[in-house]
Amino acid sequence: MNSYILIGEMMSDKSSYMNRKSILSEGFFDKFFKKLKDRKKAKILQKDKSFQKQFKKLNANVKDLESIYSDIYGTKLELSRFKLSDFI
Repeated sequence: MNSYILIGEMMSDKSSYMNRKSILSEGFFDKFFKKLKDRKKAKILQKDKSFQKQFKKLNANVKDLESIYSDIYGTKLELSRFKLSDFI
């Protein structure tokens, strides 16, 4: 009878993908809180007028670079614009 209890205890300690502790430790809450923190940073940057001004200038400079490149080399260059998420 004692051996049955030992086997049962060993099986309960076995790591399983359905174990609550392992599900929570896979990083769900870490990812959730990181996204929440990133949203707070994004709101702060969206309200910052000096950042927004420089952000618009940066994308305008990328557009100017594309036009200068096409004037010099005769081929169209398409660069991606910066997004707010690039700075968070």
